[in-house]
Amino acid sequence: MSRRFDPTEAQLDLLIAAYERFAPFDQGMIDAFKKVETGVRISKSERWLSVGERCEHVAFVVSGLLHMFYEVDGKVTSIEFSFENGITADYDSFLRQAPARVNIEALEDAELLVMSFEGMQWLYEHVPGSDRIGRRVAEFLFMAVSAKNDAFILDPPEQRYLTLLTTRPKLMQRVPLYLIASYLGVTPEALSRIRRRLAQQGTKTS
Repeated sequence: MSRRFDPTEAQLDLLIAAYERFAPFDQGMIDAFKKVETGVRISKSERWLSVGERCEHVAFVVSGLLHMFYEVDGKVTSIEFSFENGITADYDSFLRQAPARVNIEALEDAELLVMSFEGMQWLYEHVPGSDRIGRRVAEFLFMAVSAKNDAFILDPPEQRYLTLLTTRPKLMQRVPLYLIASYLGVTPEALSRIRRRLAQQGTKTS
């Protein structure tokens, strides 16, 4: 079961630095964002969000690793992995306050800073410029999904794996290979063949 905690100033500063990737913050905005954030700890294998629940929060990952996935008839299809300094949510469910269509589960013990839907609305109403941050976060998440979809259509599996090695090396170190295979849209056996072939060519595969 998730457990709440009071975030430290250092943790809140990490969150502000992450959001400042999208737009600069003045001191008033910094103070307001810190005001609406709550700390949550979840244990390895614990679900932070399940299909059918309403996604009530957007989470900033202070530590640990979260896995977003579909599960249909017992088959898991990985959508995304979120590490330290990442942002995660079923954003469609969050914005529409509708039932979630995905699960989010901790692959490691994790500490999160979460903002509620009500907290976000309060920021939009009372803090000038906060809506710009929200819009740019939404654009960032949309572009990430779009880039992944393009890769699935345009790139062969081996190229998708090589791109992952280059752009997200942490995945290889911390995520089980069967989940990486699911994320790439291949079977574990096919991923093993890709890794073996690349290793024979002298390419580092982890």
